[in-house]
Amino acid sequence: MNGSFFHLMWYVLLLFLQIDHLPYIVRMRFLLLFLLWLYALPALGQREAANWYFGNNAGLDFNSGTPVPLLDGQLKTLEGCESFSDPEGNLLFYTDGNTVWNRLHEVMENGLLLNGSFSTSQSALVVPNPVQTNIYYVFTPDDVLAYEDGTSEESNGFNYSVIDMLGDGGRGSVIIKNIDLLTNASENVTAVRNFEEDNYWVVTHYLDSFFSYKVDANGVDDTPVISRVGPDIDNFENFRGSIKISPDGSKLAAAHTVIEPKQQGILYLYDFDSATGRVLNPTTLNASRVYYGVEFSSNSSKLYASGLQFANDSLNTDLGEVELVQFDLEEDNIASSEYVVHRYERRLDGKISGALQIGIDKKIYHSIPNETLSVIRTPNLSGINCDFRPFQLALGTRTSSYGLPLLYSLSLKLS
Repeated sequence: MNGSFFHLMWYVLLLFLQIDHLPYIVRMRFLLLFLLWLYALPALGQREAANWYFGNNAGLDFNSGTPVPLLDGQLKTLEGCESFSDPEGNLLFYTDGNTVWNRLHEVMENGLLLNGSFSTSQSALVVPNPVQTNIYYVFTPDDVLAYEDGTSEESNGFNYSVIDMLGDGGRGSVIIKNIDLLTNASENVTAVRNFEEDNYWVVTHYLDSFFSYKVDANGVDDTPVISRVGPDIDNFENFRGSIKISPDGSKLAAAHTVIEPKQQGILYLYDFDSATGRVLNPTTLNASRVYYGVEFSSNSSKLYASGLQFANDSLNTDLGEVELVQFDLEEDNIASSEYVVHRYERRLDGKISGALQIGIDKKIYHSIPNETLSVIRTPNLSGINCDFRPFQLALGTRTSSYGLPLLYSLSLKLS
């Protein structure tokens, strides 16, 4: 709802309270009801992230306040995925970056062969047009597997497609497909909304630079703001890993899953300017794990990351268990605030340690292959008080994989 609407409602309230013949108790009750209604508006109108589809036909419905398993999803993916609902929490569509399914769990009209991939760390991200409420943009990053021949000739690059929800009788239709923004790119993407200017910044990383694309009422600006801040990830095998912008729009975290020429850990924290789209001031937080997933707490005070331990050899040729770690962004020395939230007592196949994603309930969920998700219940709190629960949330008869929906809509809305 826009500012003019709230100004009108406040004006109506003031007029009502000035009616002399109304009893005082009636006016006070009306004021209380109005304030309760005003307080509830954000929760009722920010449910774009209320429905998740991920993993092996798994799903969750957050509309009741407690996530409930969904068993009707058609998506089956190894890593990234995306789901999107309307502001009231009604499912619109979901995707693995290659196929888009509508709210009826049917392939959306023209919804095949997007340039994403089921094996990309963050395979798709949806951003709505801030003015045209029927238009949505699906951004799809690159895929490491496209570089396996040692060249970039078959790479997917960084693309976006356009969905019109008025199409196909309200079920949605992909009206524009695979507009190329970058010929080559990494497997990551994130976004944040700038409420002052009413636009979004969609950000991805390639080589030593971040590329920020503005999305406003006119659509996607294909000329990015480029921030050359490093690190230089120049081997395609290392294009895996996640990036996230904090809910307050001030920080960006990047986990680079570096495995060639040797396994090493790179977890970076940057400043982000939500007015200009620039990424600034790189800080290395940790280099002792092969990192993959990152997520901020709802008040932007804590950063969480998932990574695989290095085994006890000087060449880091073997990897150990998955660890979740917390960093306190309010400390003067953020790197030294590292706290190991949990170490899973089993190893995973491969090099990736699972996505982290905050929900509209302000809890952070961790996904590795299992019949359950692990949960950080109070992620704004430090150390053990973050209340981590391993394998707590059952998924019914479905299973998770390494990815969870990205859900831009949480940015700047959860503090």
